[in-house]
Amino acid sequence: MTHKGCFYKVTTMLLTLGLLLGVYGGAFAAATVDDSRYQVIYESYENSLWGKPMTASEVLDKCGAMNYDYYRIVLEETLLYQEGNKDIQPKSLTMISSVLQKDGFLSLETRKSLREDVETYGLDKDLIPYDPNFHAGTANTVKPSGSGGSYVVKNEEDEAFKKAWEEKHGIESSDPVETPVPTPAPTPTPKPVIDTGFADVDPDAWYAEAIAAMNQSGLIKGYDDGLFHPNDQLTVGQWCTIVWRIVGVNICPPEGTVTQGGTNVVAKHWAAVALNMCQSYGYTELSPTFYPENRGGTFFEDELTNRGEAVTAVVKIVEDTNLTSTLVSKAEDKGIHGWSLADIPDGNVIEQNVEPRYVDSAGKPYYNETHWWNPDSIVKAYNYGILQGVDSLGTCNPHGILTRAEACQMLYNAMITSPRPIKGHGGIF
Repeated sequence: MTHKGCFYKVTTMLLTLGLLLGVYGGAFAAATVDDSRYQVIYESYENSLWGKPMTASEVLDKCGAMNYDYYRIVLEETLLYQEGNKDIQPKSLTMISSVLQKDGFLSLETRKSLREDVETYGLDKDLIPYDPNFHAGTANTVKPSGSGGSYVVKNEEDEAFKKAWEEKHGIESSDPVETPVPTPAPTPTPKPVIDTGFADVDPDAWYAEAIAAMNQSGLIKGYDDGLFHPNDQLTVGQWCTIVWRIVGVNICPPEGTVTQGGTNVVAKHWAAVALNMCQSYGYTELSPTFYPENRGGTFFEDELTNRGEAVTAVVKIVEDTNLTSTLVSKAEDKGIHGWSLADIPDGNVIEQNVEPRYVDSAGKPYYNETHWWNPDSIVKAYNYGILQGVDSLGTCNPHGILTRAEACQMLYNAMITSPRPIKGHGGIF
């Protein structure tokens, strides 16, 4: 009798372990995987420098049935987006894939968001997996009860949902199902207090370290009142001045002159020299109508800089000053790679890459004179770790106006914290 009792105990333990492996490790997963349905998505990453995301079958094999179903939600979102449904904002496939490759499972917040996406975008509810942290397909978080954080079925609807999901994946049931307990993060070392140099820049602000670095190097300065004004919007003239402090230290033309039609003329704006040089070397793109006499006397330098054109300039600086490989390596160490326009929620806006720069007295917009940006450069900025987006989804907002704090952070992310004179252009340098 004793031996028989031991046998049943061992069998029960093995069944419980088998279920855990089935949910989190794919041991009992028997679902049919149709990778061909997502082939067009996989092919879109064929020529990516940052690698391809995992296929659905790879996720099922390595991460289990539950993560496989969550991954299929991302694939379905991406597929609909690529087919032209621009109302859908898919989660980043490459980021989700990177997390699964690294950790083997997705965070509670990510899983909750994906479950909500099924409802929001009208996806097939059969995609929703059984998950010990949620009730019957809903995204309401369940507070664990019982020892070890075990999940206790609360009602018949929950039980039916769980059993149907297990049958679909060929998983043997055994209650309770233990939820994985993540390893507690080590206690972080207290950050040293940052001396930003400005009374209006909080040392704990997200941009504090970047502003401190830019201020120390002299790339960006405060106002006459001794403050930095981090939320002030940057004009084109101010942005071009910063750019030219970085790349053009030793190559400025005679002070106060600009070139128009091959002739040096007296500049009519304090930032005209910097703007003219940025235009000459491709850090901004303008038509000849940017000269005041051709645009009703208004100065292009006084218009506001948008995020798209600033990002394009930063990426060009990175590539002109040989920072590319360093940034790629650093980004890959952090799991940042594989971004494409399809991964950016407003990628379709980025593709348009123009907006009216000037409207004449009759109300006619001039599109040949634009706040211009390069869509490829913006994608590179995500993969270099220069941009993370303005929200948790990674939205770029290229039309948004650049603030002083954003400019500093963007340059800091690009490892541009001191002057980096460019070389090799036209034999001048």
